[in-house]
Amino acid sequence: MYTNNARVTAARSVNVMFIWGAAVPLVILFFFEVFILTYFGESDTILLLFLFAFLGLILAGLAGVIVLCARNLRRLSRVRLYNSLIEEDHDGILTYESIGLMLGISEAKALKEVMWMVRRHFLINLTAGRTAIRVDLIPDKSEFVKLTCSTCGATVSVRKGGGGRCDSCGTYMRDEVR
Repeated sequence: MYTNNARVTAARSVNVMFIWGAAVPLVILFFFEVFILTYFGESDTILLLFLFAFLGLILAGLAGVIVLCARNLRRLSRVRLYNSLIEEDHDGILTYESIGLMLGISEAKALKEVMWMVRRHFLINLTAGRTAIRVDLIPDKSEFVKLTCSTCGATVSVRKGGGGRCDSCGTYMRDEVR
C-alpha cells in the first residue's frame, strides 16, 4: 500500500474543519451586511462604505479559504485512486502520460497531482521524477514474486507487498507480506 492513511485522514479532517470554520462566519457576515443595508437604507456615509469594504474583504478571504480547502479535499479523494494504479502496475514505473490516459486527465494534471501528493507525504514509498514515478518499497534484490490466480490458474508477477490484476481474467490478487 502506498497511501499514508493516517496523514490523509488527518488532512481531510483539517480541511473539513477549515471549511466549516470559514462557512459559518461567512454566512453570519453576509446576513449582517444585508441587515445593515436594509436598516440604514441608501445612506451614503463614509463609515458605511468603509464597513462594507472591510466586510467584503473578509468575505472574500473566507470564500478563498473554502475554495482552497474544497480543492484539497477533491485531491485527497483521488489518493486511493492513484494508490490502486500504482499497486496494479507490474514493473514499478508509471509515466505521467500513462496515468493521465488511465484517469482521463492531461499529463500535466497527473504530474501536478502526483507531485502534490508525494510532497505532502500522502503517497509514500515512491520517487517522483520529471517523467514518471518509481516504486521504492522493496530494498532487497528479489523485488517480484509470482502469484497464481485463484480463478484461472495463470501466473502473474507482482511486487512484494503489492498487488495486481491477472492478465488473463482480471481477478485482483495481493501479495501478503509475512
